[in-house]
Amino acid sequence: MTSSPPVAPGVDLRVLGPFEVRLDDAPVPVGGPRVRRLLTLLALSPRSVVPHRRLVEVLWDDTALPDRPENALQVVASRLRKALEPSVAVQRAPGGYLLDVAPDAVDVHRFERLAASGRALLAAGDVAAAAVDLRAALALWRGPALTELEGVPAAEGILARLEAARLATLLDTSTPAVPGFG
Repeated sequence: MTSSPPVAPGVDLRVLGPFEVRLDDAPVPVGGPRVRRLLTLLALSPRSVVPHRRLVEVLWDDTALPDRPENALQVVASRLRKALEPSVAVQRAPGGYLLDVAPDAVDVHRFERLAASGRALLAAGDVAAAAVDLRAALALWRGPALTELEGVPAAEGILARLEAARLATLLDTSTPAVPGFG
C-alpha cells in the first residue's frame, strides 16, 4: 500500500481545484493571471524544462502576443520568482524555464502516483490497500482542475487528460470489491 507521503517540506502547489500556493502551510499570493498560468504550467512538469514557445503559447493568445514574447516571458518569470524564492526556485534554462520542486509538492503528481498505485493494487487483488490509495487520490481534487488554464485553447489537451484520469479513478473505485465505493 502506498500512503500519501508528506508534501515536500514547506511547499504545496495545488491546481486540482482553486489555484493555491502554500509555503510552510501559509498561503502565498503569487500575482496576476499570467504569473499563475506560468506557475501552473511549470508545476505540471517539475524539474523539467518547459520550452519558451509552449509557455508563450499558453500565456498569450495570438491576438495579444507581445512584440517581444521572450522579454515579456522574462518579466512574468521574474514576478513569479519574487513571489516564491527563496523557498522555490524558478530557473531559466536553455530553451525554457523549470520549476525546481519535487513532483510530490504538486497535487497533480500526488494524484497520478496514488491513482496508479491504487490500480496496481486492484490488479494484484489487494482491494483494501487499493481503496486507501484511490480515496487519497480523489481527495486531492477540490474542484475543477487547472482553473488558471480554463479557456486557453493551447491547454485544452492538458485539461482533458486530467479529467479523463479523474474519471478513470472514479471508475476504479466503482468496482464492487472496493469497500466504501460503488
